[in-house]
Amino acid sequence: ASDVNIFVAMFSREMGTDLGCQIYKSGMYGRRYQWIYTMDTEDWLDVIKAKQCTPEEVQMAFDGSIYIGMDLLGSENATDTGMNSSEYNTMIQRKARLAYPNDTRSTSPWSPLSFDAMWTIALTLNNSITRLAERNRSLETFSYQDNVTSSVFFQEMRKLEFIGVTGPVMFTDRGER
Repeated sequence: ASDVNIFVAMFSREMGTDLGCQIYKSGMYGRRYQWIYTMDTEDWLDVIKAKQCTPEEVQMAFDGSIYIGMDLLGSENATDTGMNSSEYNTMIQRKARLAYPNDTRSTSPWSPLSFDAMWTIALTLNNSITRLAERNRSLETFSYQDNVTSSVFFQEMRKLEFIGVTGPVMFTDRGER
């Protein structure tokens, strides 16, 4: 039997250490298993929370895996959002410290994606106003049952193209970034 089981996964480092323990305990590592994964950080062995596995066992579970690094912040170039990636990072860290002064954790590595998603929503809604008015509709009268308005939103989102803090933001005809 020369079958190889290939797994592709994306998880936080905390979840990754728990998953690594489960991989180890179930024997899903070695020559017949290939893990391709991405995490929010490479230095994840220092946060092993799994009580049933040692750091060495979790390391053994991922030994030979393919790690894809995640840098969700774009370049230092100016963006259409009015700040570059460093300025965004400084802003979000400052706001997090003000809101949660006793929390020593860093902000979520996913926050840049959330920021660009909010820009996508705002631009889509703003760009939809004229087209909705042409159809006797408005943002204020939107309902989830209104297929015409939903269609306008989707069409406007597909037309978007902007530079966000994660880099270029644009969508396919299927709505995928």
